Amino acid sequence: MLKNLLVYALLLPSVCTAQMGSFAECVLNSSGLCSSFNAGGAAVAGGGMTSQVIGNAPTLGTGATQYAGLSAGGNSWSATEAAVAQPMPFDAVISVTRVCLSGASGTGSRAFTIRKNAVDTTVTTTITNATCSADTTNSVSVSAGDRVSLKQVTTGTLNSVRIMWAIKIKATNIQEFPILMTGFSQVGAGGTRYHDLQGNSGGQFTEQYTEYIFPTAGTVDRMFVQTDVNSVTSTFVTTLRKNNADTALTASVAAGASTASDTSNSVAVVAGDIATIKFVNNGSASTRGNVGMRFRPTIDGESIATYNSNSNLAQATTQYSTAMGGGIALDSTEANIKQLVLAGTIKKLRGKTYSNLGGVGQTMITKLRKNAVDTLLSCTIDTGSAACSDSSNEIAVVDDDMINFIYTSSATAGSSQPYSGIVIVTTP
Repeated sequence: MLKNLLVYALLLPSVCTAQMGSFAECVLNSSGLCSSFNAGGAAVAGGGMTSQVIGNAPTLGTGATQYAGLSAGGNSWSATEAAVAQPMPFDAVISVTRVCLSGASGTGSRAFTIRKNAVDTTVTTTITNATCSADTTNSVSVSAGDRVSLKQVTTGTLNSVRIMWAIKIKATNIQEFPILMTGFSQVGAGGTRYHDLQGNSGGQFTEQYTEYIFPTAGTVDRMFVQTDVNSVTSTFVTTLRKNNADTALTASVAAGASTASDTSNSVAVVAGDIATIKFVNNGSASTRGNVGMRFRPTIDGESIATYNSNSNLAQATTQYSTAMGGGIALDSTEANIKQLVLAGTIKKLRGKTYSNLGGVGQTMITKLRKNAVDTLLSCTIDTGSAACSDSSNEIAVVDDDMINFIYTSSATAGSSQPYSGIVIVTTP
């Protein structure tokens, strides 16, 4: 079997031609298909897609041991690991783990460890009398269905600060990014709740407060669901919704079980589509669900970070939000919502409001901020519209840069609920 075959785009299998220029270096797998390529993106010959998941959470008290999902935002820590651990939707290697604090740590220490199936891995880093720390040496292989989490153990005297992290994930194949979600609140017996696509989601009875916008095109598939307790007497059904309608991607946890998956169905999305996760608990006891799905971007290397506010932006107001996460209120203090990133490129900003802006001259500006400074990534929603985009600009980021969104509304009457999304291409 030929390796590193240099072929022209017209001869490449379709999976490798979607984003090629005139030619690319294509690596063939045992089936004779292009499993990876080297064309200036995040994929390299002989390897899968590199991406990152990010998190932001409040501090913990001294002597606490708690857990969070790898992809998290808001009030993310739990003393019960099963409540937050997220199922991986495909095989991958988790490696570089960087953690930073929003201020001085204090005289104690915070130890962070990647966990797999409720067992510590070798990927660990400790912050002692510092603001940042990283493990750039160790890694752990995970398989589809494995449950992953971040453990924090605190000792000594610590200051009250925000905790931010970024974790590198190397997929086995190209075009694989994990969409990971923790359903932080339980769904009551016989209840239906809607949840955000990424991060830590408290769930809502009204879908609009959990809608996420896709900043780029691709396919969502391979849904894995983990409940914190066995489904009692009946089923716990998870469904991906697109543009306010159920899709074929759905998994049902059977009575007496705690896991389910759908590895057969897939859902195509384009930039600007909105999506949510719907839980239906047909059982007789309250249950929470955590979800992992695979996003296969049309352009390899493009991972997504999306945000949805659960509150409106009032007129003549400037507020901040995390770059990824749902159910997190807008904040007037930027330090509370910054998120850590690994080196790479950020592009394809999308902004949206739940409904068209009303009022003559009403506008809402969405910008990405880096290290508390505006970047070129910006778009404006005008009167009578509900969406905007910036597909022209992109910015470079390095390890330990901090990013977040800023929203500015005009002084005209009315308020609006903002959503945002960006593409992150992570340096391998």
